Amino acid sequence: MTIIDHQTIEFSNRKLMLVLALSALMVLFGIWLAAGDFSNERRLVFVVAPLIGWATVLLGGLGCAAMFWQLAFGSKTALVLTKTGFTIPRYSRDEIPWGLVEEIDFATMHRNRFVVVKLASGAVAKIRRSGLAVWLERFAPPGLHLNAHAFGLSHDQLYATLHDHWLAAKAAPIGPAGSKPSAGE
Repeated sequence: MTIIDHQTIEFSNRKLMLVLALSALMVLFGIWLAAGDFSNERRLVFVVAPLIGWATVLLGGLGCAAMFWQLAFGSKTALVLTKTGFTIPRYSRDEIPWGLVEEIDFATMHRNRFVVVKLASGAVAKIRRSGLAVWLERFAPPGLHLNAHAFGLSHDQLYATLHDHWLAAKAAPIGPAGSKPSAGE
C-alpha cells in the first residue's frame, strides 16, 4: 500500500444521523414510560417506570444534543495520519509520534470491537489529553481504543490503514530535524 503524506479520516454523517434518530426514539420511549398510566400495575412498576422513563429521557436527550452539536458545529475530522505520527482531535491536539506506538491490534469489550493502539509505557504522560480522555482512561484497558463505526470504515480497513502507516514509519528512519538521511549518511 502506498502511504499518503497526510491522510484525514472523517466521521460518517450518516452514522451520526442514525445515532441522532435512535436517541430521539429513546426520548420518545422515555416520555411514554414516564407519562404512562401504571396505576393498575403492581406498586413497584407504578414507582419504578416513571423513574426509568425520566432517566431514559435524560440519556436520550444528551445523545440528541451531542449528535446535533457534532453534525451542526463539530469538527468532521476523526483521525489524521502523517508520516511522522497521528492525531485524534477528540483525544489530544498533539501529534502522537509513530515511535511511541508499541502495537496495533484488535480488542473486544462488551461485544464491541475496537482497533487498539498501544503506546509505550510512560508515553501517555507525555501527551496533552482532553479532560474527557483522561476520565475515560480510568474505565478502559491501556491503549487508544478506536471504534471504526463512527468513521465510516470497517474495523479491518481502519486497522490496515493504521498498521501500514506505522510499519512505513518504522521502516523509514528519521534523521536530524525530521529529515530523512541521505544516501551518503
